[in-house]
Amino acid sequence: MPIELTFFGWQRPAIYDLVDGVEGARARVRLATQARSLAPDGEVNRTTTARLTVRTAGPGDVRALAPDAITGRYPTPGAPDAETPLCPHVEFADPTLPWRYTPAGNPRADDLSLRPWLALVVGTDDEVELAGETATIGAAALREHPLRQSPTWAHVQELDGHRLARLLCRRLLQPRVTYHALLVPTFVVGGDGELANAWAASPPGPVTLPVYARWRFRTGPGGDFRTLADALEPGAADASTGLTTVRYPRLPDQPVLSVGGALTAVDPPADVPPQAIRDDVDLLRGRPTDGIGRRILGLPTYGGAWKDQPDETAWGGPLNTDPRHRGIAGLGSELGVVLQEELAERVAQQAGAQDAAEERIRHLTLGLAASEALWRRRLPTDPARRVWLFGPALRRVVTAAGPVADRATADDRPLPRGWFSPAARRTLRRGPARVALAHPAAADPAPLNQVANRPPTRPSFADPGLPSFGRLGAAEFDRERAEAAESQRVDAGAVAHAFGSLDMSRFRSHTDDLLEVRDSLQLRRSRRELPWVRLTLLLTALADGEDDPGFDAATVGDLLPGLAADLDEQNDDADVLPALLRELGDDEDPPPLFRPVDLGGLGTELAAAFDPTGIAAPARRRVLSTLTGLDPARPLEPPEQCPRLDLPVWRRLADRAPDWLLPGIGQLGEDVVLALGTNPAFVDAFLIGLNTRLLEELRWRNLRIATGCTPIRAFWLRTDESTGDRLDDIAGIADWADDSSLGHILPRPPGATESDLVLVFRTRLFQRYPHTLLYLVSDSSGFTEPPDDDAPRTLPTFQGRIGEDVTFFGFVGVRPQAVTGLWIALEEPPSGFRFRNDQPATGVDDGAQFAHVAFDDPTRVLIRGDHLVPGASS
Repeated sequence: MPIELTFFGWQRPAIYDLVDGVEGARARVRLATQARSLAPDGEVNRTTTARLTVRTAGPGDVRALAPDAITGRYPTPGAPDAETPLCPHVEFADPTLPWRYTPAGNPRADDLSLRPWLALVVGTDDEVELAGETATIGAAALREHPLRQSPTWAHVQELDGHRLARLLCRRLLQPRVTYHALLVPTFVVGGDGELANAWAASPPGPVTLPVYARWRFRTGPGGDFRTLADALEPGAADASTGLTTVRYPRLPDQPVLSVGGALTAVDPPADVPPQAIRDDVDLLRGRPTDGIGRRILGLPTYGGAWKDQPDETAWGGPLNTDPRHRGIAGLGSELGVVLQEELAERVAQQAGAQDAAEERIRHLTLGLAASEALWRRRLPTDPARRVWLFGPALRRVVTAAGPVADRATADDRPLPRGWFSPAARRTLRRGPARVALAHPAAADPAPLNQVANRPPTRPSFADPGLPSFGRLGAAEFDRERAEAAESQRVDAGAVAHAFGSLDMSRFRSHTDDLLEVRDSLQLRRSRRELPWVRLTLLLTALADGEDDPGFDAATVGDLLPGLAADLDEQNDDADVLPALLRELGDDEDPPPLFRPVDLGGLGTELAAAFDPTGIAAPARRRVLSTLTGLDPARPLEPPEQCPRLDLPVWRRLADRAPDWLLPGIGQLGEDVVLALGTNPAFVDAFLIGLNTRLLEELRWRNLRIATGCTPIRAFWLRTDESTGDRLDDIAGIADWADDSSLGHILPRPPGATESDLVLVFRTRLFQRYPHTLLYLVSDSSGFTEPPDDDAPRTLPTFQGRIGEDVTFFGFVGVRPQAVTGLWIALEEPPSGFRFRNDQPATGVDDGAQFAHVAFDDPTRVLIRGDHLVPGASS
C-alpha cells in the first residue's frame, strides 16, 4: 500500500507573524496591549493602552544544539560507499528548528519560501579545516552552497500525523572522495552587532564558522541503485554460451569436442564423441602391463566404489569412456587432492566418538551373551512357574492401567491380594517347619496358582423349598414341582436368589421380562402375598435356557408377561424406600464377576518382557540410546560412518578454475543479464570424481567409512524455500539406477528437475546493494502490462558470486526454457527517504517544491524473460 507524504516549505510559531524588523541581530516584535480595570459589578472603569517591543533570540544567541535535537543523518557517519546522486541530510525532531532563529518574519500566505538559519555544508579534506568547535570552509566548497538557494535546502515532512524537519545539501558529489558534513549557521553577527550573511555570494572567500554537528563519509564508485539498474541490458545467451572445446591429442585427426561447464545455455547442443576416441580411452584403462610384462598404472575406473561393474550402467559407461566426462571427473578428483587435509579433518571430527561407540557395543554384546546363557538355563518352561518366578517384580511392571500385580489381583480376579508378594513366597518356601511335613503339591506354586485362580462355584438351584434341577429324573422332578407349587411353602429368599443366579444370556427371547421379575423380587423377597405358585412354575419351566431340552416354552409364554405386570402393580409402594436409598448411595453392591487370569499367556508375555536379550531389554535400550548414526536393522554390528559434508563445492571450483563454472566468463560484457541453466551432467561427473578421491583418502588414513557411502552430495548448496534445509544435487551414488544416463533425473533426489534456471548478472549492483530483492513473476499479458504488486513470486533457491562483479541466482524447479514467460524483477532494498541531487530544480523556490522534485522513489526494474533467449522475442 503506497504511503502518503506531505511536504511544507517551513514551519514557525505564529508570533513570528508580528515581526516588523531586525534590531540588534534579533527579530523585533512590536505589540499593542490594553489593560482594563473592572468595578465590583463587572463594569469597566478604565482602559489603558501601551505598546511593547520584544526581541526574539537570534542566530548569534545559539552556542550549541541539544544532544537529541538531531534524529537522523545521511550518509551514516563513517559510511564507506555513499551514493553520489543522493543528497546528504540531517533530520530534526523539532519541525521548527531550521527556521526558529531566522531574523525575519513569517512569509505571507502566498509566499512559501523562508530562509533557514542553518545550512549543511559538505566539503573535502582540502576544502575544510577543523579546529575545535569551528571550521574554516574554503571558497570551492562555498561556491557549491550558494545562499540564494537556501530556502530550498530545508522542508517539513508529515507522515501519519507526525512531522519532522529535514535539512539537505544539494552539492553534486564525486565518486571515491572523502567528505566532511558540517552543520553551520547561515547568519553571523558582525563587529558592529549587526547580522550578515555567513559567506558572500560572489566572490566567496574562506570563512570560519561555528559547527553544531559534523561527521565524515566516503562516496562509492559512483551512481546509485537506479543508475546501476538502468544500465542493465538483457543479453541473449546463444547455444555456445557455457561451452568450451577440447582436443584429444592421441588421435589428432579426430574432431574437437564441445564440453559444457557447470552453467550452460538454455538449450545446449548435445553430441557424442567418435567411437575411435572412446575405444582409445578404453584401451588406456584396460592395459595392465607394458610390452615386456611390467604392470603399469592405468586410468581409474570411476564408479567402482559404488558399483561392481560401473561400465555396464548407462551412466558409468560414458563417464569412463568419454574424455569430456572423464576430464570433469578428474577436475573433481583434483579438487579432492587440494582439499584432502580439510576434508579428512572434517570427517575425523564427525568420527571422533566412533571408537567409544564401538567399545560400548562390544561390552553390550558380551553382556547380552552372558545374560542369554543364564536366561536359557534358569527360566522355567512351565508358564505358571514363570508367573510365580516373576511375581515379586510385577509391582514394578507398569501398564497403562496400572502395575501388573494390581491388575492380576483386582477385585474381579480370583487371585487374592498379595498373592505375588515376597511374603507369600516366604510362606511356601521349602525348609521351614510349616511346610516340612506337607505334601509336595501343597507348596508347589504351579498347582497352587491354578487353585487360587479358580473362580467361585455358582450357587445351586437346590436350595431349601425348591425342586432339585439336576439330581432327579423327569417323572420325580415333575412330581416335586407340583407338590411345591400346591403347598405354597416356598422360601422367598431362595426363589429370589434363584432368579438372580439365572444366566440371562441363555433366554434371548425373554431377557427384558426376566430382568423385570428379578429386580422386583430383590425388593420384595420377604412378602408372603407374592404369587409363589406361578413363580415356582416359571422357574422350573425355564430349565437351563432356551436351548435346554427341559425348557417349557408354552408355560413360560403363558406365565411370564402377566407375572411381571402383577409384580410391578403389587409393589409400587415398595419402590419408595429403595429409591431413596439409591439416592443416598446406599445401594447393595452387585456380586463381583470373577475372571480367571490367563496364567499361560501371562507367563509367556512376562518372559518376553523380562528377556535380557530382547529388542526392548533395558540394558540394550539404555546403551543404544546413547549412540546415534547406527544402522537400525543391525544396531549391534560395529558402526560404519557415512559422513555428510556440507561443502561449498561450486565456490571452491570458482576460486581455482572459474572458467569451468562458466566457460567464457571473461568475455561477458558489462552490465549484462543472461539466462542460463545448471548442467547436471557436469555436476554428476564432478561429484563422482570428488567423492572417489575422498573415499580413497579416508581409507588410506584408516578412517572407517560405510560401504557405498557418498559423503559430498551438494554442488550448489541449494536450500529448500519452505524449510530452509539443504538440498542435495545427487542421491547416494550406490542408489543410482543402472539404466539412468549421466545427468538424467533418476540419480537425483526426489523433486529435483534435470536442469534449473540460473540468472547471471555482470554488474556492480549486487556488490553495492547485497540485499537487493530479486524474484520471478509469471507473465499473463504478453509483456504488455507490468505484473501486479501482489502477483505470486518465485525467489532464488541458491546464489553466488564469481570474481568481482559476476553474480548468479538459481531457481530450483524452474526449467530454463520457462524463462520466456517470466518477468525478472529487481527491487531496491529499503533505505528510508532519500532525495536526489541530479534532478533539475529550475523554477523551485522553497523546500517543499524541491522535496517533491528530488524525492527518490523506490526503484523496481523489470526485465522481460523472452529477451534473454535468442529468437524468443518478436
